[in-house]
Amino acid sequence: MSDSALGQPGRGRGCYHWQGQVYHGAKAVAAAAGVSLNAVFWRLRTHGNLDGLLTKDTVRYEWQGQFYRTQAEVAAAAGVVKSAVSTCLNRHGHLKTLGIGAGNAQTGRRGRGRTVRIGAREWPSICALARDLGVTRRTVRLWIADRNIERLQAQLMAVDARAAKRGAA
Repeated sequence: MSDSALGQPGRGRGCYHWQGQVYHGAKAVAAAAGVSLNAVFWRLRTHGNLDGLLTKDTVRYEWQGQFYRTQAEVAAAAGVVKSAVSTCLNRHGHLKTLGIGAGNAQTGRRGRGRTVRIGAREWPSICALARDLGVTRRTVRLWIADRNIERLQAQLMAVDARAAKRGAA
């Protein structure tokens, strides 16, 4: 027997059959599946049933090669707040630039620069990042403003390669 909706999809009332169990209400299905109520309604609206509720198509967010089911999971992995994930999706339509740029660190020291994060690495200011990259502050500010992640990562890899070469020699 296929996993199908027996109730009234879209209204949240009725009985739903999923993985051999009968659930009373879409909230019960969402709790049992460990997904949001919106995911259950989305599945019912787009497919008309609950087949494959936990398959790869419910994985809706990809960040740095990993797949996540919720924005909260992406935010936890990226070390940012959940609103940063939704803002990034609204502005760019993807998560490639998530966690890049000058953050609003609450350090209590006004005017001394903002913390800059690129992936898992962090610098206390744009000036410190520019010094490590061997470029001017203006260049770094332009790259951050343009969300030019490829250029930033390429420059970081080149610096790391030079440092590894010096360490091996």
